[in-house]
Amino acid sequence: MAAPESGPALSPGTAEGEEETILYDLLVNTEWPPETEVQPRGNQKHGASFIITKAIRDRLLFLRQYIWYSPAPFLLPDGLVRLVNKQINWHLVLASNGKLLAAVQDQCVEIRSAKDDFTSIIGKCQVPKDPKPQWRRVAWSYDCTLLAYAESTGTVRVFDLMGSELFVISPASSFIGDLSYAIAGLIFLEYKASAQWSAELLVINYRGELRSYLVSVGTNQSYQESHCFSFSSHYPHGINTAIYHPGHRLLLVGGCETAEVGMSKASSCGLSAWRVLSGSPYYKQVTNGGDGVTAVPKTLGLLRMLSVKFYSRQGQEQDGIFKMSLSPDGMLLAAIHFSGKLSIWAIPSLKQQGEWGQNEQDEVGVPGSNSADLLRWTTATTMKVLSNTTTTTKAVLQAVSDGQWWKKSLTYLRPLQGQKCGGAYQIGTTANEDLEKQGCHPFYESVISNPFVAESEGTYDTYQHVPVESFAEVLLRTGKLAEAKNKGEVFPTTEVLLQLASEALPNDMTLALAYLLALPQVLDANRCFEKQSPSALSLQLAAYYYSLQIYARLAPCFRDKCHPLYRADPKELIKMVTRHVTRHEHEAWPEDLISLTKQLHCYNERLLDFTQAQILQGLRKGVDVQRFTADDQYKRETILGLAETLEESVYSIAISLAQRYSVSRWEVFMTHLEFLFTDSGLSTLEIENRAQDLHLFETLKTDPEAFHQHMVKYIYPTIGGFDHERLQYYFTLLENCGCADLGNCAIKPETHIRLLKKFKVVASGLNYKKLTDENMSPLEALEPVLSSQNILSISKLVPKIPEKDGQMLSPSSLYTIWLQKLFWTGDPHLIKQVPGSSPEWLHAYDVCMKYFDRLHPGDLITVVDAVTFSPKAVTKLSVEARKEMTRKAIKTVKHFIEKPRKRNSEDEAQEAKDSKVTYADTLNHLEKSLAHLETLSHSFILSLKNSEQETLQKYSHLYDLSRSEKEKLHDEAVAICLDGQPLAMIQQLLEVAVGPLDISPKDIVQSAIMKIISALSGGSADLGGPRDPLKVLEGVVAAVHASVDKGEELVSPEDLLEWLRPFCADDAWPVRPRIHVLQILGQSFHLTEEDSKLLVFFRTEAILKASWPQRQVDIADIENEENRYCLFMELLESSHHEAEFQHLVLLLQAWPPMKSEYVITNNPWVRLATVMLTRCTMENKEGLGNEVLKMCRSLYNTKQMLPAEGVKELCLLLLNQSLLLPSLKLLLESRDEHLHEMALEQITAVTTVNDSNCDQELLSLLLDAKLLVKCVSTPFYPRIVDHLLASLQQGRWDAEELGRHLREAGHEAEAGSLLLAVRGTHQAFRTFSTALRAAQHWV
Repeated sequence: MAAPESGPALSPGTAEGEEETILYDLLVNTEWPPETEVQPRGNQKHGASFIITKAIRDRLLFLRQYIWYSPAPFLLPDGLVRLVNKQINWHLVLASNGKLLAAVQDQCVEIRSAKDDFTSIIGKCQVPKDPKPQWRRVAWSYDCTLLAYAESTGTVRVFDLMGSELFVISPASSFIGDLSYAIAGLIFLEYKASAQWSAELLVINYRGELRSYLVSVGTNQSYQESHCFSFSSHYPHGINTAIYHPGHRLLLVGGCETAEVGMSKASSCGLSAWRVLSGSPYYKQVTNGGDGVTAVPKTLGLLRMLSVKFYSRQGQEQDGIFKMSLSPDGMLLAAIHFSGKLSIWAIPSLKQQGEWGQNEQDEVGVPGSNSADLLRWTTATTMKVLSNTTTTTKAVLQAVSDGQWWKKSLTYLRPLQGQKCGGAYQIGTTANEDLEKQGCHPFYESVISNPFVAESEGTYDTYQHVPVESFAEVLLRTGKLAEAKNKGEVFPTTEVLLQLASEALPNDMTLALAYLLALPQVLDANRCFEKQSPSALSLQLAAYYYSLQIYARLAPCFRDKCHPLYRADPKELIKMVTRHVTRHEHEAWPEDLISLTKQLHCYNERLLDFTQAQILQGLRKGVDVQRFTADDQYKRETILGLAETLEESVYSIAISLAQRYSVSRWEVFMTHLEFLFTDSGLSTLEIENRAQDLHLFETLKTDPEAFHQHMVKYIYPTIGGFDHERLQYYFTLLENCGCADLGNCAIKPETHIRLLKKFKVVASGLNYKKLTDENMSPLEALEPVLSSQNILSISKLVPKIPEKDGQMLSPSSLYTIWLQKLFWTGDPHLIKQVPGSSPEWLHAYDVCMKYFDRLHPGDLITVVDAVTFSPKAVTKLSVEARKEMTRKAIKTVKHFIEKPRKRNSEDEAQEAKDSKVTYADTLNHLEKSLAHLETLSHSFILSLKNSEQETLQKYSHLYDLSRSEKEKLHDEAVAICLDGQPLAMIQQLLEVAVGPLDISPKDIVQSAIMKIISALSGGSADLGGPRDPLKVLEGVVAAVHASVDKGEELVSPEDLLEWLRPFCADDAWPVRPRIHVLQILGQSFHLTEEDSKLLVFFRTEAILKASWPQRQVDIADIENEENRYCLFMELLESSHHEAEFQHLVLLLQAWPPMKSEYVITNNPWVRLATVMLTRCTMENKEGLGNEVLKMCRSLYNTKQMLPAEGVKELCLLLLNQSLLLPSLKLLLESRDEHLHEMALEQITAVTTVNDSNCDQELLSLLLDAKLLVKCVSTPFYPRIVDHLLASLQQGRWDAEELGRHLREAGHEAEAGSLLLAVRGTHQAFRTFSTALRAAQHWV
């Protein structure tokens, strides 16, 4: 674009002869400036200066937003809003390669190809309808494979070339209707740091907040936030546009102009350049030293936040950069400003090359679609004719080249037939598009409170401006002119009137209402109302419109004069009409009137919802206003959530909203009470006072059951067990609100209150919730707080506290746990130190005995046993001390029997109820305890105790604890038996204990066997740890076997068989453990013929179930050798797979060896190998050969071992299948010389040695068989020697002996060569003569 001659060609800073200074920034990987604007994830900020600055800045932002910008949270420059809103709704974006075009439409983005001049669509991206389509943005990736689409809300969607949505990137935060979150810059960068990511996407909103995302496509399509950055300190009121220069790695940012001392020309115009770095801080501003840039303190930036609005309020719109574009060579940058000014800048220095005002430019028309431009598409004459209001109808229509142009032009307003709210309605919207203020003509400015007056309407200077008419106005006028010419034709005015109303609403609401009232169909006005941004004014206007229409229907107005109706206060009119239709809504009104009343109610409701929503948004509680309006469940939860506050204003709003939306007042009060208890941080007294002040319980007590349920479910779990005061208040509320008889609690609220009052005084450290928990022992809760000072007081309270079984506690049970605590841990007043010696323990016991009269007989036993037979007592106290304590207890009990203390009737009744144990029973128990203590000095028990084996020491300890009680002794004896100990030890243990016990070693062994059977059957029997039941059984059987050998006659083998046979014969249990049990018995004892058959049967059954489940086997099939052979042949004939052959091997191993004389070819092992090899395929032939080898090896040193004839037969079978290697191994592993000769014959016949006929194992077998000499003339000899040399360190073969054998056989050279190699002689010295000399010298 050429500049006019009068315009400056260059800026003063680049005059001829002046050296231009260009500052290039070196690419740095990372740097840490003193203060950075980077906001990485986590956003942790430190430092006092930052906190102070942020506090000041936040307050200034608050003032700036709420003094001048309220209620919008961030105000965009007026010029930016004006120009963006003038843009058409659709965009065309060409890819950098010029081959792809993205056409952004209402609800899709079409991707077109240059191959057919962009006529065909190769991909279509579906996008949601956008309420602000002019604020959308689209960008291609640098390689033209991805397309990014940004909505006006700030949401970014990424598509591939086929139009498939890859992922959606939601904005970090946004507010409904706040266009500052829309995207000012959407830029793809090439990303090479990692192959995981395809590209880097920069998303910059108008607030100046940048977020970088790494994107990946293909099989692992995803995205990840890389970093974030803010331009807010440089652009406090946001940015307007941003582009990227790939050659210089520059991010060019445009914002509003500013004027500060020392600022460069580019910065003052709102232009800045930022170098893109590969690490933190990611972006560094590029400054020009030649411009004399002066650093400005950051505090000045805070003042700049406010200066923006002061500047724009002085009657002149603040200028700023609107759009930028790079020249093809990347050397120049063109910028269009709000004012229409065009400026040119050098890259990267940002030196201004020239600028031209709008009046200096030829037909340069600033961005957007001017409605008058549409007329120029038809004819220039039309504009001139229609501008002259005195032109006659005939002249107008003749001047237009196409008399029906206006009909065709309706498509500009109605791009798609049937579309209710086309995006074209939004063309030409202005600054008041959110309808926050009432627009009016300047003439009425003084009579309307806080109006909006369009800038173009408020100019009273010398008239130099011809206002541009709206296209809809021109269209409406032309249509009416056509009607006048052709009287039979009617112009369709609905679309045009709706467009005119939409355009007029921001600037002149009265005029917009007039257009709507002129609609042929009343309800068509909804199409205008619904597309407006929700505001109190727009919703009130809709209600006013329908109020007017309803009033006019009910009381028709005169058409020849202005009716007073239109002079009435709109608010009063709405109230009056709403009240009237509500009062008479059941009358039989016409359908069209009913539809109008429904619309009036609808907009009244929406106005109320919107007002409430604005209040909610003003609370800053994170309420989603749109969802609050549409989602009833969310609405209810939000209202209840607002009730969880101590702010009176918020609480009042919650009450108001609950009443408005029919949320139960009871629920609100209950929610608030729950909040007071759980999250308010208030003390109990403060909660009580607030609940009284708010009169919560007058409502809550109306539903005692629900109140009780909420208190138990939500409030009680949050109260600490040690907070007696709050628990007391909790139970007081239950009592006062009628909940005393609700629930299944054993303790009533009234009792809880009395108990808490007492415990608060005598046991403040008590966990009261644990005390009253039905699933816990109350005595465990009381034990920590008991002392000599409170035991008496608490003993009077415990009869009101239930035990887990429902029975009330007794004072005796309380003394029971306290006396144990007193004995073991002492008491500050009674036993000041924990005892450490026998005299001290006896003294502590004497103190405890003073309280024995408070114990029931059964509880007295518990206390004495606890201090004499507990694990702690056995460890800490000597046997003599325990004896003395027991004697003293016996003496005390005898005294109680002889002289019973006086008890009142209540005590006697309670004692009879609580205990069935008498003092006589107690005396018997103590005497047995003493007798047991006497047995601890028995030589057998002492031998266990003094043994060095921990296991035997454990037996002594367990015996001590048993107190000769039958059950405990029985369990210990069974444990000893399971450990495999001698039965004589069990017999001695039972003999030493205090009798009579009526337990024999046989009983013990039987119990142990039953436990083992239970474990084998899958039960949960304890075998003394995670032990193998079969291993345990082996130990028990071995102990019984040893006992039988000694002639002890404690347990016989027949006893074991009798106990185990039912398990072994039971088909319900797995076969394998039953087999093992019989094997264990067979190893120790001679099995009867029947048991032996049973063992064979079990083994056979287990194998057949695994591989031939359909074949049922019975005892007759295995009864004799002939039957077993028939069964084997039957199974062999049906076998074809490797797994079946393996199970046949197991079957033959499980059977006794065949004793009958068979022809060797009929030997079952030979028959099995024959079938295996003849039925194999080429693929598994080698594997089956190895299986035959493994099968034969498994028989070595067993009764099943094959004779030499059998081995020879198998080897011939292998050779017939060309399986030389396994055949040679079988021949060499036998000790038969004839088989060795057979192996040598095969080795001699081999001409080439390879992996199919030789391996390390074969070479070792040849050496073991001492066949080295006989292999000298074969190809195997070199490999045998190499194998020998490699294995010398193992010491398996004697090289010198082998050398001697070679020399004796006449192979002197070979012998000498072998010895030279063994001694490490270099290869070069191993000559024939050297080898001969070595053989003669060393052998």
